[in-house]
Amino acid sequence: MAWQISACVDYLKVRKDFSKKYPHEMRAVAGNLLTLFQALENGAKPEQLKSLGFVHGNYPLGILSIDETGHEKQSKPKALRLYLYPCEAEQVVYAMLLGEKDARQPGDVKLCKHFVEQKTKELAAQKSETSKSTAQNTEER
Repeated sequence: MAWQISACVDYLKVRKDFSKKYPHEMRAVAGNLLTLFQALENGAKPEQLKSLGFVHGNYPLGILSIDETGHEKQSKPKALRLYLYPCEAEQVVYAMLLGEKDARQPGDVKLCKHFVEQKTKELAAQKSETSKSTAQNTEER
């Protein structure tokens, strides 16, 4: 199964505005996201992504963020963070939220943490349902 990217509503809400306000930084973030995605496609595990210079992983629950460094050189780029959750079980990278590093980082991380907690509960419920269904099919035979 190949990795996919899923853009969450909170990310989509600000992406267009940020693309107008910070076009150079947004191109760099997009390029970094592509590099991260290619690393996953080539077999890297989410924990290994932290070795990429633009990936930050000092967040709870496997949340990562990528920044604007690398692609386009600017004198004073705006520090942005695209918060991601690479879900190995689904092989989906959730682009959860985009924010300015200095503006609301603790609040952004809290929102992302809530998303991951909900996603984890959903996956556990799906796994439980699958196990029950498999057990019922086995008993019927």
